[in-house]
Amino acid sequence: MKELEVTVTVRNNRLKARRRALGLNQMDMASAIGAPLVRYMHLETLREPPMVDEQWTAVALKIADYFEADPWELFPEAVQSVMNPTVVRELDGVEVLPLLAAPRSELLALPPDATYNLKERNEKIDRVLASLPAIDAEIIRRRFGLDGDPETLNAITASFGYAGGGEWARQREARALRMLRHPSRARQLCMFAEGLRDPERRCRSGAEAGAGPVSEDDL
Repeated sequence: MKELEVTVTVRNNRLKARRRALGLNQMDMASAIGAPLVRYMHLETLREPPMVDEQWTAVALKIADYFEADPWELFPEAVQSVMNPTVVRELDGVEVLPLLAAPRSELLALPPDATYNLKERNEKIDRVLASLPAIDAEIIRRRFGLDGDPETLNAITASFGYAGGGEWARQREARALRMLRHPSRARQLCMFAEGLRDPERRCRSGAEAGAGPVSEDDL
């Protein structure tokens, strides 16, 4: 068994660095270019391509116009070649420093047999969230940073046009989390609980017992 688990998360730094240089968060950036927040987030986090059928998407062109840059400058081939923006590897301590010092091209070429099955995890998460009301699913994604930087309850509430601080988003988030604890959904996510000892046994017993919360003894 390896000593460490290392997560490598790749982002489009051509976008992220420019956005941060302007002091904008992702919601501000989406508003500035006149695009839905989720569309911008997916481009920065590499969850959707900036080109479809060799044509730039409308949002990619809006971003390029905003920065007065050629789309290829913002979305170079290296960015577009990333198929999986997050990978997880198990490493020994002596392997960590070489990994951190490795060129980005090497990080993108992690061998499949050393990579956690992230595609399956993301598909399950997407499938489970799709079973929630659309607004609740969006709040969960934004609160936990599934598509970008985590957002505060206040920011989410304001983006939907509600006043009163973050109370509206807090209530929606609490409802969504209750729905995610339902056995039919919890079973699908249980296998991906980080640090869970003997996840197959825990998920089976959780399903039989009504998918109760994970106790400290299982960690």
